[in-house]
Amino acid sequence: MKHTSEKLPVPREEDEGQFMPDGSTGYRHERGIHTANFTGEGNQPACKAGQLRIERIRAELESAAGVNRIFFFPSLDSTNRKAHDLALEGAPGGTLVLAEEQSAGKGRLDRSWSSLPYRGLWFSLLLRPENITPGRMASFTAAAAAVAASGLRGVTGLPVSVKWPNDLLIDGKKLGGALARLKTQANRVHFMILGMGININHRADDFPAELKEKATSLRIAGKTIYNREAICAMMVNKLEAGYRLFLESGFSAFLELWRELDFMPGQRITVRHGTQTFHGTATGIDERGALIVRSFSGERKRFPCGEIEKMTLSESVGETVKP
Repeated sequence: MKHTSEKLPVPREEDEGQFMPDGSTGYRHERGIHTANFTGEGNQPACKAGQLRIERIRAELESAAGVNRIFFFPSLDSTNRKAHDLALEGAPGGTLVLAEEQSAGKGRLDRSWSSLPYRGLWFSLLLRPENITPGRMASFTAAAAAVAASGLRGVTGLPVSVKWPNDLLIDGKKLGGALARLKTQANRVHFMILGMGININHRADDFPAELKEKATSLRIAGKTIYNREAICAMMVNKLEAGYRLFLESGFSAFLELWRELDFMPGQRITVRHGTQTFHGTATGIDERGALIVRSFSGERKRFPCGEIEKMTLSESVGETVKP
């Protein structure tokens, strides 16, 4: 891949924003040296009490990943918003935006996402697929979640799972999520922003009271401190590879992986889609990334999008499920 040395304007909102062009020296560690170190010294207090060190991330990005420039901000309202602004200014695909903390991070349905400094990974990747319709990219969020969960399982050994359509879980508690948002022109994807948020080194008391029983982190589950730079580079490498595979083969290439990681089959859930509310048992997803739910009367229904909640015991008492 040819790396560009053309620089975009240095970020204006934050004086400490750093533009990190992909240099021509080709410096990077060999695989198995730094990339194998996913725990331990990488997160010991250093560089502003544990601030992400972008040079370490840069060193581990594979040339095939296509990341050609990195913007880093100690504090930012939203990496997705910044990546969107850069895209409108002409930034190329492969632009990566990271923040140590976000003040207005958002998940699906514009829900707030807590993004503490020195604890997690909050980043957005600008992608520019060519001549692709929005419908073809509709299930990319789910594909990205499966890729992220698989990568985290591989390097931590923790039972990271996925919850439709975009959540990452450990033992039923939320670890993070993926969110792809599209900008379209004339029924074509002009650009796409893939945002990721992962709780890495949060302690239990880092979460507000209302989330303590719902959220988790790699540190809580693995009882160790993890190297955020190594995990970030691994995630970006795998997400870029997954993006290329998605363009070639669509969601069907990720269906088996999703099914291996899926937390939902057998769960009694409520699905809300527009004005509809549907109760039933999750059975999985199909080759286009839609959720399949079987009602308690035996009806099978497909949801390409929607919001799901696990049914409480009182809601499901008395229901019988037909085979």
